[in-house]
Amino acid sequence: MSTQESIERAVKTIAEKIKPATLPLGIKLIKSEEQLPVKAKRPSAMGNRWALCQAIFAARSIGWMVAIGAEDQACPVAQALIGFNEPIPYFTDGNLSHGMYTETLDAGALSEQVLPRFDVGEYKYVLIGPLAQFATMAPDLVYVYGMPGQITRLIHAALYKNGGNLTSSFTGRGGCVATIAGTLQKDACQVVVNGNGERVFGHAQDHEMSFAIPWNKLDEVIDGIEATHKAGVRYPYPAFVNFTPQFPPKYHKMEEFWTTASENRCE
Repeated sequence: MSTQESIERAVKTIAEKIKPATLPLGIKLIKSEEQLPVKAKRPSAMGNRWALCQAIFAARSIGWMVAIGAEDQACPVAQALIGFNEPIPYFTDGNLSHGMYTETLDAGALSEQVLPRFDVGEYKYVLIGPLAQFATMAPDLVYVYGMPGQITRLIHAALYKNGGNLTSSFTGRGGCVATIAGTLQKDACQVVVNGNGERVFGHAQDHEMSFAIPWNKLDEVIDGIEATHKAGVRYPYPAFVNFTPQFPPKYHKMEEFWTTASENRCE
């Protein structure tokens, strides 16, 4: 199956069987400006610097293809995790977490240490856009936002072929880059509870979470969506209705009156 065929199939299947409210995304790490699509928007060209989560929101809600380089990036945590700048001791020692997310500096240092990241200078840009716009260039991962029930269906799909479970980690912050790096480094699907920054700047809603799929796992996940759907696991989840409901005692008393009246008529 070609890249374009895989993407078209994924976009159609996700839309029809998962039904997310916003567009599924492709995310690609880029090493040179020459690799960027001409149509990609740059925040710096619009007179601003964005947090990476803003680009994610623009892509999934508006449909923009956005390229983020060092000059476009505003969030210091993302800047360090992408590798656009050195993760200097002020960061690695825990100062950004201390007093806001952690009680002590040591706890803050541990919180920074566990965040997946890329090496400094490994990539020059992060390209984020609707999955459908990657028809001629495979993304590195596919990223889908949804309600918990929709994400559950993606978990079913990811586990359909091999079973087992998914292992994800949650820190409540730094999730945008940590999700990208963690997914690619583990080469495994990830469930994502979006962090504080993304709730504030990237407009992730209270009812939303997300799911990351490495590109080389996409066909397998789409197979899983279709197979589990065919087997009867659906979204929206069908409500079971074939049961006798339980009512208050007075309701049963009323039935007793009807039963007695019927018996008297028969006599």
